[in-house]
Amino acid sequence: MEKTMNQKISDALLILRPNAEWILRGNSYDGLEWLDEKQEAPTWTEVQSELNNPTKIEPTIDEKLASVGLSLDDLKAALGL
Repeated sequence: MEKTMNQKISDALLILRPNAEWILRGNSYDGLEWLDEKQEAPTWTEVQSELNNPTKIEPTIDEKLASVGLSLDDLKAALGL
């Protein structure tokens, strides 16, 4: 199954700024709301570069969950595990 543009941009953000806090609304970089006070948001040029030449490092489940404000314990609790 092919990833949506939102998923691709999210993956690029996770790789470019690990553990950063942000929200992505919609399917474009314009929907990025940068919440992190420790790291600056990557530029659209940086994101495009990552989209065109993706880093082979896959974000961990912890990084993916953190990008939406959750932890592994939160997920386990939600699933009743």
